Amino acid sequence: MDAQDNSTPAPDGPAALAAAQENVEPPRHGWTLVVLCLGLATLGACVLMPAIDANRQLRYEHEKLTADKDQVDRQIAVNDEFLKKMADDPQLVERLAQRQMRVIREGTAVLPLSSDDDKLMSPFTLVDVPPPAPIAAYQPSGGILADWCLDSKRQMVLIAAGLFLVAVGLVCGPTNQ
Repeated sequence: MDAQDNSTPAPDGPAALAAAQENVEPPRHGWTLVVLCLGLATLGACVLMPAIDANRQLRYEHEKLTADKDQVDRQIAVNDEFLKKMADDPQLVERLAQRQMRVIREGTAVLPLSSDDDKLMSPFTLVDVPPPAPIAAYQPSGGILADWCLDSKRQMVLIAAGLFLVAVGLVCGPTNQ
């Protein structure tokens, strides 16, 4: 007995080709998009993290210089006020001269001061402005990624890895045939 072939012969032509293409599942290349995005994110971090840290450092220096400028402005205001008082008050000038030369006018008494208080004899203590509160030391942004991106040797490794991931994502990606 002859074995009967239950399968029907496949028709030739464009209809058969379309039917065959519908049955064939296209290759999945979703992972290449993930690899490509991971590589681009790594490259972006290597570029942006140092720029962000440089901006933070400039902001810190700006705050520090602003505090110093405010201190100098206060000192200038106190000095100007002192000079105006000296120009308007002759008694102040006389008292400062006596204090500086350690002269005591007859008929007046002086408070007894110890020899350690020589700095109190200086007129500069009259215009002394206390310094501003110190600003905390600059701390770069933290985190593992920031540490890697801010260290130049590690940054080069990350850039190479990012470029490799981008290349893998582009080369292994879907192709149009």
